[in-house]
Amino acid sequence: MLHVRGPYPLGYARIAEPGLTPLRHLRIGTVRLSPGSEIRLTFPDWETVLVLLRGKGDLEWPEGSVKVDRPDVFRELATALYLPSGMSVRLKAEEETEWAAIHALGDPDLPPRLITPGTLHPRVVGGEGFRRQIVEILGPDFPARHLLVGETLTFGGNWSSYPPHKHDEERPGEEAALEEVYLYKIHPPSGFALQWIYSSHHNIDHLFVIRSDDIVIIPCGYHPVVAPPGYTLYYLWAMAGERRALEVSVDPAHRWLLEHYQLSSPR
Repeated sequence: MLHVRGPYPLGYARIAEPGLTPLRHLRIGTVRLSPGSEIRLTFPDWETVLVLLRGKGDLEWPEGSVKVDRPDVFRELATALYLPSGMSVRLKAEEETEWAAIHALGDPDLPPRLITPGTLHPRVVGGEGFRRQIVEILGPDFPARHLLVGETLTFGGNWSSYPPHKHDEERPGEEAALEEVYLYKIHPPSGFALQWIYSSHHNIDHLFVIRSDDIVIIPCGYHPVVAPPGYTLYYLWAMAGERRALEVSVDPAHRWLLEHYQLSSPR
């Protein structure tokens, strides 16, 4: 199973994890709350980052609390909370609210940390026909054990994760072995996108038609995605592996694009 159709049920829903999928490190779920409802969650063995996708309410953990508000992923940067393994959290909704919950094996000694829109640094990367905005929520310098998490907005008519790149081999300084998941939103929501995952080495070649709320698992291979004209594509990306490094390698057939567009990295 590599492609999971949304939307997902109320409460905490476990969507993809090791065992039923090719994932070995990552787990992803969603938390959907109706107005006035609340939920308390504890993940004994997993470090967790909760990313607010939309809604308004309260976020409480043993060391703090905050009111959160995000109309949607297209108009506001993320509010997120990193939790070490074993720490509980309480989510309360004033209106219909949705969170993404990303997990990996964790360390109980790491501190929790709130990430707010004002602490994030969006940047536009790429060239003609493949421009997108990238925001790192948990970058390589963030004190986590395994998780790397961020958000990408791909403008209508543009490609993303392009030139095609992969991160499935451990070659320090060149490439880190990281499995990945994408959670998508599309504006307007009637739109679609196309996600390609391919690798001759792993003998895979998959093309998925993406709708808003879908999740795709990327255990290996190159994975470009395209948004059709008129539709903005958002995806939350989460990666995990033994080494936390954003080191990727470009498909040799398309590496010339880096020099042509004077790019230092495909991300």
